Amino acid sequence: SAECGDYVIEDYPDHTYLSSFKFVPQQDADLERRIMENHKKHVGQSPAEADLNLLETARRCELYGTKMHAAKDHDGMPLNLAVAHMGAVVFQNYTKINTFSWAKIRKLSFKRKRYIIKLHPDTQGCYRDTVEFYFEDRNQCKNFWKKCVEHHGFFRCTSSGIRAKEREKRRIIPRGSSFRYSGKTQKEMQEFVRENFVKRQSFHRHVRNLHSSMGNVSQS
Repeated sequence: SAECGDYVIEDYPDHTYLSSFKFVPQQDADLERRIMENHKKHVGQSPAEADLNLLETARRCELYGTKMHAAKDHDGMPLNLAVAHMGAVVFQNYTKINTFSWAKIRKLSFKRKRYIIKLHPDTQGCYRDTVEFYFEDRNQCKNFWKKCVEHHGFFRCTSSGIRAKEREKRRIIPRGSSFRYSGKTQKEMQEFVRENFVKRQSFHRHVRNLHSSMGNVSQS
C-alpha cells in the first residue's frame, strides 16, 4: 500500500505488479496472489500509515530480522543462536528456550570454536555462571562473538568515554582480541535525537502507474 497505493483492478489486473518487489526468497506466483488479496483489504491508508502498520506488524513478529547461527551446546545438542536487542537468544527448532540479557552478561569470549558467556554471579535462576556453545569453525564463532560485543556495547554502556575508561577495569573482551566496539551507545543516540529533534514536514508519496500514464498520453 505504501508503494503502490490502494488496489485498483484497472491498474493491477493480476499479481504480476508485485513481481518487482522481493518479499521472500524463492517468491512465486501463488504467494504474489495471496499478497494481492491482502492488498485489496487495505484501502484508504496514506503512505505514512501503511509504513507504520508494517513496522507495528514486524515488531510483533518475534523472529523478524533475526539471523540464526547454528551451534551446539556442551552435550552436542543442535541449537540456533541469535543476537537481539534484549540479549543473546537460544533457539531449539526455532522455539526460544533461553535468553541471556545483556545486563546479566559480564564477559564474552571465544577460543577457537568454543563460545563462552560468563554471567554475573547474582543472576537469578541460573545454576552456573559460565555457559558454553560450540560452532562449526572458528570464523563462525568469532563472527557471532563480534555481533554480541557490538550489541552489548550499544545497549549496556552509557557513553563511549565511560566505556573506554571501564575497559581497563572490567573487560568484557579478553586481552587477546583487538576488536572493540567504538560506535555510539543507545543512550547517546537517544540524547542526540532529543537535542536535534526537527519536526518533519508531511510527506505524500506520489504513485505513478503504467495505466494512468497511458491514459494521459491517449488524452493528449
